Amino acid sequence: MGRKPSKRLRSASDSETWRTGVKTAVILAITVALALVLSLGHPSGLTSTLVLLLVGGGTLATLYLTWVMYRDSRRGDSAISPSTLADQLAIAIGRHWEAEARLRRLNDPYPLDVSWSAADQALTDSWELVERLARSGAGWPEPPPAGTWAAGPDDLAGEGDALARLLMRIPTRRLVVLGAPGTGKTILMIRLVLDLLKDRQPGGPVPFLVPLASWNPSVEDLRSWLAAQLVTDHPTLGAPNPAGDGSCAEVLLASGLITPILDGLDEIPQEIRGSAISSINDALMPGGPVVVTCRAEEYRDTVRPPDAREVTLRAATAIELNPLTVDKVADYLLSDAGGPEAKERWQPVIRAMKKDTPVAQALITPLMTGLARVIYNPRPGEAIGNLRDPSELTSADLGNRAAVETHLFDAFVTAAYRLAARWPARKVEAAFAFLAHHLEETIGNPDFAWWQLRYSVSPPGRNRASTVIAYTCWALSIVLIFLLPFFALYVPLGFTIALGIVGGFVSGLIGVIGVLLTTKGVDPSPRVRLLRSPRSRGIAAVGVIAIFISVPVLWFMAGSRPALILALGLTLAIASTVAVTLEGVEGDLTAAPSPRAVLDRDQRASFMVAATVLLAAILTIGVIAVFSSGLVFSYGTRIPYLFWAVGSLAFGLTMALTFSANETAWPAYTITRIWLTMHQRLPWALMDFLDDAHERGVLRQAGAIYQFRHIELQRRLAARYQELTEKPPARG
Repeated sequence: MGRKPSKRLRSASDSETWRTGVKTAVILAITVALALVLSLGHPSGLTSTLVLLLVGGGTLATLYLTWVMYRDSRRGDSAISPSTLADQLAIAIGRHWEAEARLRRLNDPYPLDVSWSAADQALTDSWELVERLARSGAGWPEPPPAGTWAAGPDDLAGEGDALARLLMRIPTRRLVVLGAPGTGKTILMIRLVLDLLKDRQPGGPVPFLVPLASWNPSVEDLRSWLAAQLVTDHPTLGAPNPAGDGSCAEVLLASGLITPILDGLDEIPQEIRGSAISSINDALMPGGPVVVTCRAEEYRDTVRPPDAREVTLRAATAIELNPLTVDKVADYLLSDAGGPEAKERWQPVIRAMKKDTPVAQALITPLMTGLARVIYNPRPGEAIGNLRDPSELTSADLGNRAAVETHLFDAFVTAAYRLAARWPARKVEAAFAFLAHHLEETIGNPDFAWWQLRYSVSPPGRNRASTVIAYTCWALSIVLIFLLPFFALYVPLGFTIALGIVGGFVSGLIGVIGVLLTTKGVDPSPRVRLLRSPRSRGIAAVGVIAIFISVPVLWFMAGSRPALILALGLTLAIASTVAVTLEGVEGDLTAAPSPRAVLDRDQRASFMVAATVLLAAILTIGVIAVFSSGLVFSYGTRIPYLFWAVGSLAFGLTMALTFSANETAWPAYTITRIWLTMHQRLPWALMDFLDDAHERGVLRQAGAIYQFRHIELQRRLAARYQELTEKPPARG
């Protein structure tokens, strides 16, 4: 982890983007300068020449940008080997989980060590089979020296930071980690990732911790799903491999340079959990390691179902996490409390824990101990008198373990926001209740992906009838733009201009309706590379074709005034395209992933798609306008050029918004966020709110998604949805 990012990899994307922007600006500057020089030297009679130069310069610039995008989408970096990519990926993953460990206060005051022992061997293959496959399996590496492997399942017991060493002692390096809810499986996996990275050699495998909740094994095999997760978190890995055998992410997986750590098998629906284990088995390469976490009861029901075919994770062994001891919990809470006065407050709880009381039953898990710590212990500089008294955990009103746990869940969010909160406590709880309800009832898993927020107001599934209606609206608006100039034959010029302006905005309104209808059920994943799909390449192709068609038509058919208007529109469109291109798509593989970074990349891609479509739409409508003007000119009638300018721009903008919403996730997310803010469901600055919740420990982050601190916290907040989101009664 001490290796610095490759300077070449770190700066290549930025320098390439800079060179592209400079070349484009030079092309535009030369054509504009040439046009100005000609206009100064020949003040009359060269309007058409000026227009041609402007349009021609814009054409060259757009063609160059399109070629650059296509080139970048097709080429990989042949100088970067898979092992170098793995080294860069290890830096990014290390940065991410180190930051996550700090936010979770993993080392403050010290890691709360959990212990484990061998799980029920009836749930796994025999140790003899595990050793036999590791020694004689086809394609497996040579066994290590004698004494490296554990002697058997009973030799797997341990605690704390010993899991990374334990994994190396399992002959196949395939492990299932079982535990009851709240026993610290995810935190243990974070420590495992950091420990594996600490001991990793250059060019070695990279541990990749990923929640399993969003995987549907009946739709997608594990390797394809893992590749998609890698690309979403680290977009550089979506680049095509120079050898032509898939993306860089797929190459890393095929080369055995990714160690998958699959967290939360129990979050996959029960009916497909068995097929998920089978899919994991199919995806494992000879000698390939894997770590899977699951709740113990759910795992037993999956691998040993009473009336279905049994299945096991092939050649894997299993451990089960143990409950915390009273002494360990007491020492942890007292060490975190600070001074003598804060420690004294815990004495009634510690005395109660020495007996078989509800509080003793609840605090034996790291989850409940962590919640109690946040609720009752002071933060630096916080007055003890403002805190709740931990002795309330011994109240007779909390008559069983479930009551104590519910009490801790309900008090946790308010406690997390008691210092310097930007949002009022009730609004915070209401927002979290809405998000929890959204995940429970709509998404069906604990992964909050910002691009799926739109499902909270519109259920999944494409509405084909709405799509047909939307495209019909666009066709009618094109006909409207084509026919309205003929009104100039029968009505005064001023009325025709006004009608043109109104018609332009009417066509824009129709286009907006088309946007909302067409994107109602569309769920595009965040865009991580421009021009990555045949559809998006087709959009760029349409833009190029429109340019080739429009320029000669404008040259031979247009008068100076409409041509000048269209040239100005073209120049503005190209300028916006250049501005977006200079932003680029992030290509630094060493950057730690985050939901905000994915959102920013998708937003830039959305602008790029919109600019390309806007250019094509303006030029296409311009051709229609010029053609209709030629027909009307034959009657000697003046044409309202302002209508074509407004109409083509309005229609172009709505077309751009529509294609952008179909190709990227940001437009639908933005519309949904505005709607939810207006209905007081979520704060306006949603990403700031989520980042703040992550820093306060209410949410946890795994790559591009957020999750609640624990699934049980999510379920408790979802159960309180009606209570927390109903408006308080009016005063007086």
